[in-house]
Amino acid sequence: MSKKKLTKKEKDFCSYFCENGDMEHSAKLAGFQNPKKASNKLICRSDICDEIARMVKEKNKLKSSFVLIGLYRLAFSNVADAVSLLYENAPTKELINSLDLFSVSEIKRTDKSVEIKFFDRVKALEKLSTLDEKESTSASTLLDALSSQAENAFDECGDISGV
Repeated sequence: MSKKKLTKKEKDFCSYFCENGDMEHSAKLAGFQNPKKASNKLICRSDICDEIARMVKEKNKLKSSFVLIGLYRLAFSNVADAVSLLYENAPTKELINSLDLFSVSEIKRTDKSVEIKFFDRVKALEKLSTLDEKESTSASTLLDALSSQAENAFDECGDISGV
């Protein structure tokens, strides 16, 4: 027996429910006429619960990947862009927006000096080394996350082989 596919409204309900955890509000956002009645019926269906569980799992997997990428960037990022601010009299907004300042935690500028504080690389490395493998932090997950980011960037840029 084949499973019945969820309608767009049902999928929307699941998605909204994963975001806000409010059944009635999720049904309203998904476009159901009687959100209270619809949400009570929907949440009792196993196919809806399965879809919500799948979405939550996917969201957690994505969140773990972003955390890993962020920790990796903190641990191994180049600080040259941030240091270049020390030598700028008054950097333009365009210049600042073009710089990679991910590893910077704070910048203070006075008339006489510029102070730049960075996130602690050692703490980032320690966190990377102590993350539990059960939380999807194996090396392959990191490589998958980085590969996915690269694929997305390539899709946005298109074929650049002729450049």
